[in-house]
Amino acid sequence: TYLPGRFVVRFEDTERGVRVVCRTADLEEIHEARALVLAAGAIGSARIALASLGRYDVPVPILCNPYEYVPTLHFGMLGRSNGERRHGMAQLTSMLRTGEGTRLLQAQVFSYRSLLTFKLMKEIPLGYRSSLQALRLIMSSFAILGLHHEDRPTPEKRLVLRRGPVDHPDTLEIRYRPSDDETAAQPRGRRRLLSAFRSLGCLPLSAVGPAH
Repeated sequence: TYLPGRFVVRFEDTERGVRVVCRTADLEEIHEARALVLAAGAIGSARIALASLGRYDVPVPILCNPYEYVPTLHFGMLGRSNGERRHGMAQLTSMLRTGEGTRLLQAQVFSYRSLLTFKLMKEIPLGYRSSLQALRLIMSSFAILGLHHEDRPTPEKRLVLRRGPVDHPDTLEIRYRPSDDETAAQPRGRRRLLSAFRSLGCLPLSAVGPAH
């Protein structure tokens, strides 16, 4: 049974299973079951678990693999048509050991098949007709690399649940600050990985790094 519009506060073990306490806009509800599957995302699940276990003011680690993506041109595909076996999901995964201890860098390769052409046309400094003609020639040669850098726990990456005042909700504090060494290691790993893909005929165009 799906029950929308509930805010889960905590769970409690009982002799018959588990009890879940949740709130609607103005009421508190209790639901009971034999078992509980906690699947509220990393941050939401942590909040529920910490509150349920009474683990206030106890730091727990939080990780966020630094991610960036690099569009490339694969020269071997210039002017050729897309094969039927190409799709918009990852078609190749590579793992690179960066040489700095056991730190790993993972890259997934995507072909540009699922997105619409107009999303790229606005990025080309040409007129509409010329942009469309250019894209028809190079669309099949796009290979997009999704780079996932390894992340590890440190005291500067933590999540803490603070108990709220009476009649006020609890507060979740999140601190995430990679070290200078971690930040400096990412471009070095990216350069090594892109050098390997250049040898496969993929010319990197740029690197885009979304925020954490």
